[in-house]
Amino acid sequence: MQLLTGPPPSRDDRASGDRGVTIVLFALAMAAMLVMVALVIDMSDLRNTRQSNKLIADVAAAAGAQSLAPDNDPKPWRGACKALTYLKANQRSKTFVVTYFDGSGNAVGGNPCTDRLAQVCVASTPTTWAWIRATSGALVADIRSGYTTPDAAFPEDATAYASDNGVALLGGCDQLAVIVANQDAALFGGIARQTSYASKSRSVARVALGTANEGVPAFIMLERKRCDVLSQFVGTGGGSGISVEPASSTQPGVIHLDSSGTDSSCTGGGGSGSYTLYSSTIGSSAGVIAKPAGLTPGVISLRALAMSSPNAWSSASGVSPTPTPGLLVSRKVVDDKYNPGSPYTATISALHAASYIDATRTVAPTGGWTRVAACSNQFGTMTGAKIFVDCPGGYSPGGVTFSGATEVIFNGPVQIKNGAFLYMPAATRVVVGGDSTGGLSVSNGGRLGINSVTPFADTAAGVSSACSGREGPAWTQTAKLTVFGGASSGGTAGGLNVGGRVALCQTSVYLAGPKVASNATYVRQAITDGSDDATCTSAKPCPKMSSNVATNASFSVSGYLQWSAPNQSTTQPAPGAVGLEDLALWTETAALCDVKSGGILASAGVFFLPNARTEMRSPSTATPVNAQFIGQSMSLLQGTMVMQPTPSDAVQVPVLLSVGMVR
Repeated sequence: MQLLTGPPPSRDDRASGDRGVTIVLFALAMAAMLVMVALVIDMSDLRNTRQSNKLIADVAAAAGAQSLAPDNDPKPWRGACKALTYLKANQRSKTFVVTYFDGSGNAVGGNPCTDRLAQVCVASTPTTWAWIRATSGALVADIRSGYTTPDAAFPEDATAYASDNGVALLGGCDQLAVIVANQDAALFGGIARQTSYASKSRSVARVALGTANEGVPAFIMLERKRCDVLSQFVGTGGGSGISVEPASSTQPGVIHLDSSGTDSSCTGGGGSGSYTLYSSTIGSSAGVIAKPAGLTPGVISLRALAMSSPNAWSSASGVSPTPTPGLLVSRKVVDDKYNPGSPYTATISALHAASYIDATRTVAPTGGWTRVAACSNQFGTMTGAKIFVDCPGGYSPGGVTFSGATEVIFNGPVQIKNGAFLYMPAATRVVVGGDSTGGLSVSNGGRLGINSVTPFADTAAGVSSACSGREGPAWTQTAKLTVFGGASSGGTAGGLNVGGRVALCQTSVYLAGPKVASNATYVRQAITDGSDDATCTSAKPCPKMSSNVATNASFSVSGYLQWSAPNQSTTQPAPGAVGLEDLALWTETAALCDVKSGGILASAGVFFLPNARTEMRSPSTATPVNAQFIGQSMSLLQGTMVMQPTPSDAVQVPVLLSVGMVR
C-alpha cells in the first residue's frame, strides 16, 4: 500500500465554495426589512385613515340622531339629511355625488331631503327608512336611518355588542348609522405588490324615546311663533293667577309652550304681546306658578328659551319657577292617542265621517228610529230608543226628555231658550247637524243634560250635582256629542254656546265645523301657525289663526257648564287603544277658533283646541281643576285658575330623553 502524503488543504481553499452567501443573505434581509417598514408605514397610514373616517362618521351620526325625532316620532329622512349636511360641512375639500335609496335599496327620486322630511319611520319596515350614499373619489359614505343591529357586515355585533341592539319594539327606527369606506392607495406597499388598502368605519347613534317623568302638563300651548301664548294679568276683577298643582306626590305641576317667540309681533319689553309667557305679579307672589311635588320642583318649559329668544318670558317675579328650555312637542301627542295611524283614519276620523252622514240626513235612518217633526215648543217625555229630529230649520223644545233614547240625531241646529229644557239621560251618541246660524245653543235660563240626572234645577247647585253618581269607572255609560254648524268663513256663529245651565256627564264633544260638502271627511291640521302651513284653507275644518285676537267663538261659556270626559280606566291606556277615553273636547272648527269662558266651567278631561285662542274670565268657582288644555294659546283675564290634571286622565308628553353613540 502506498501512502499519499502532503500538506493539508488551506482554510481559504475550504471557504472558496461559500464566497458571496453573506451578501445574498444580507440583501434578502434588507428586502424583507424594507417590505416590513413599507407595510408598517402603510398600516399606520391606514390606521390614521380609519380614525379619521371614524371621526367623520361619529360627527355625522350624532348630528343626524339629534334631528331624528325632535317630536318623539322618528323621521328617517330628517335624520339622514342632517347627517349628510354635517358630512359635507366637515369635508369641504371633497365634492360628493349623492344618491338616495330607501332602506331596502330601492332608488328614491327627487330630493327626499326636501319632500320626505315628514315621512315617519315604521318599525321593521325598510321601505319607510332612508339610505343616502355620498361618494367622493375612493371615499363612500352610507348614511342609514333606520338601521338594525346586528349587522352581518360587522362581526363585533355578534360578539362584543351582542346584547346591545336597540329597542325591539321600534324595529330599527331608533338607530342611525354612518358607514365610511375608503380605498387608500398604498404608499410603499407596492414593493410587496399591495396597490391599495380597503378601510371601513362605522358609527351608530341611538335615540332613547320616552315619556316625561317630571309631571303631566296642565297646559300645552301649540302656537309655533307668536307671543302672548300663555298670559295672566290683573284685570278689573281683582287679583288673578294661574296655579298648576302637583299631579301626584312625585309629579310636580308642569306647563309647556311650543312657541319660538320669533314672530315679528314679538318685540320684547312690553306687555303680554311681547312675550310667549307673560305674567303680572299678585302682590309679592307669582301670577303663573307650577308647584313642586315634595323636593321635585315644578316645570315650565319654553321652546323660545331653547331657541335663545329674548321674547321668551316676562320676569322672574311674575313666573315661578324659572322657565327652562323645552323641545317642540306639537299636537302629535294628541293625534297619537285619539287618531293614530298614517294616514290618520282612526277614532276622530271615523267619528267625523259617520256623524257627517247623519248630520246631513233628510229622512230618518231605517231600523227602529222614531221621527220627531214638532220643531218648537214641544213638551213631554219620549221613550223611543232612537230618535230622529227632522227639523232642518232648527229645533227649539219647550221642555222635553228623551228618556230612553241611546241615539239622537238632529238634522238642523238646536236652540234651547230661556225657561226651556232638553234632557237625554240615556244617550250614548248625539249628532247635531247645524247650519251657518250655529250648532247647539243654550240660552240663559235654558237647561241641557246629556248622560245626566234628570231633572236638575236651574241653579248653580242644581247643575253642579247633575253628574252626581254618573262619573268615573263606577258609571259605565259614556256619550259622544258631535256638532256640525257655524259659519264656514267669517261670521260669529259657533258650534257650542252655553249661556244657561248645561250638564255633560262622561261626554266627549266634537265640534266638527260647518255642515258643507267640503267637510264630509276629517282633515287633520298638523300645526297651528298659518305661516307654517299655507295649505290650510277655509274649506278645511279649521283655518289657522292669523292673530291672537279673540273673535268668532266656536265654543262659548257665559252660563254654567258642568262637564266630565269619559273615564272608564284608572290607568293610562296605550296610545291608539283608548277610544275617546278622557277626551272632553276636540275642536278645529270655525273661521277663527276661539274659546271664551265668561261663566263657570267645571270640567275634567282633555280639551284639545289646536287652533283656538282660549280666554278665561273669572273662573272663580268650580274651576277646571282636573283638566288639561292643549290649544293654540290661552289668556286668563280675571280671577284665579287652579289646575291639577290626573296622570291617568291626561295626555302625557313624550320627549327625546337622550342621544347616545352605541357603536
